[in-house]
Amino acid sequence: QQFLGNTIQEIATTKLKAVKKKALLASQPYPQVYQVAKKLKIPFKKVETTLKNIALPPFLATNLALAYEATKELGVKVKLEDSFKYPLPGRMQKVKENIILDVGHNPLSAQAIEKSLKEKVVLIYNSYKDKEYKKVLEILKPKIKHLEILELEDERVVKKEKLIEVLKELQIPYTTFSSLEPNQHYLVYGSFKVVEEFIKRCKLDFTNS
Repeated sequence: QQFLGNTIQEIATTKLKAVKKKALLASQPYPQVYQVAKKLKIPFKKVETTLKNIALPPFLATNLALAYEATKELGVKVKLEDSFKYPLPGRMQKVKENIILDVGHNPLSAQAIEKSLKEKVVLIYNSYKDKEYKKVLEILKPKIKHLEILELEDERVVKKEKLIEVLKELQIPYTTFSSLEPNQHYLVYGSFKVVEEFIKRCKLDFTNS
């Protein structure tokens, strides 16, 4: 938001101004995106392709459909099944049977994750102080069994007492992360820094996951 803008209209304007010839737009929950494209007189095509039998969270399936449409526009022949040879680390990545990693840290990513989760999880979490962590937690709350704060040594990270204030206000049960329990399902979420620290702390090897 520091670079793109604070509203959907501002963000769409910043991004679409970079378009030189034509835009392919995934299905947008915000009509302002289409309005901005029309105002800037940018030719665009709505991509509403549905990929069937794709074992991906909905938001990643949408991204893949958009990329696949781009290859067709460019005249590049791609076998869709080849895309699964290149996993996307850190985006709803199931690294163990009971552990999912995601490096998103904004409300839109939280909305996508909340829709993707089929059951409640233990959320291992922390946030930079300039992120909308309260809004993120509000969105994720229906899928949070309880939250475990992953402590980080970084001056950009929100102070623990501030995060706890928000958790109390939202009535989300919390503890400080110490170890993993084999009978719990975990979502580790909140930027590359959080995921990196989690992997280091747990001494886990995900290279073959």
